[in-house]
Amino acid sequence: MTELIKTDEVKTEIMNEVTVWVEQLNGIEVVDQATYESANSVLKESKSRQKAINDRIVPIKAKAYASYKAINDLLNEALTPLKAIEKKVKGMVGDYLAEVQRKHNEEIEAERKRIEDARLAEASMLEVAGLPEEAEQVIEKRVSIPAAISTKPEMGGTYIVKLWSAEVIDFKALCRAVIDGKVDQSLILPNTSILNQLAKQQKENFNIPGVKANVENSVRSR
Repeated sequence: MTELIKTDEVKTEIMNEVTVWVEQLNGIEVVDQATYESANSVLKESKSRQKAINDRIVPIKAKAYASYKAINDLLNEALTPLKAIEKKVKGMVGDYLAEVQRKHNEEIEAERKRIEDARLAEASMLEVAGLPEEAEQVIEKRVSIPAAISTKPEMGGTYIVKLWSAEVIDFKALCRAVIDGKVDQSLILPNTSILNQLAKQQKENFNIPGVKANVENSVRSR
C-alpha cells in the first residue's frame, strides 16, 4: 500500500512538471534560423527530460515487476500440480466416456441389425406365402430402435465436447481461394513486421510483388 502511495506521489510530481513544460512549448514555431536553433535546443531539452523521467520511473518499474514476478511464480507453483492432476483425471474420464459411448454405439448397431434381420426374415416368409405386397411393406418399414437402447447413457457432471481448430495444409491452395474470391482476404494477412524489416534493409532495392516500400523523413536530435 505504501509503495502505491509513493508511486502516486511520483506520478503527480512528474506529470505536473511535464504539463508545465509542454504548455510553455505549445506555441513554438520554426520559421527562420533563430527559431530553428531554438527548436533544436527544445529537442535536446526534451531528450534530457525524458532521460530524467526514465531514471526516476525505471527503478520503480523494476521493483514492481519483481513483485509481480514473485506473485506470478507463486501462482504458477501452486496451480501447476493441481492442473496436472486435473489433466490426468480428465484424460481418464475422457477415456471412460469414450468407452461408454463406444459400447452404447455397439448396442445400437447390434439392435438395429437384429431388427433388420428379423424384418428381412419376415419379408421372406411373406414372399414364400405369396404375399409380395405385404413383404414390400415390411421391407419399407422404418427401423425403430427401442428407447431403452437409443437413449444416450447418463454422463453425470462431466461430458465430452468437440474442440475444432484449423490447420493450413496447403498455403498455395488457400491463396488461390482468396484470389478466386472464394474466401476472405483476411485469411492470408501479410506479415508486416518482416516486410518492414526487409524495406529497412533493402531500401531502394526493395522489390516484392504487390508490396511498395514507403519512405518518410524523420527528424532526429543529437
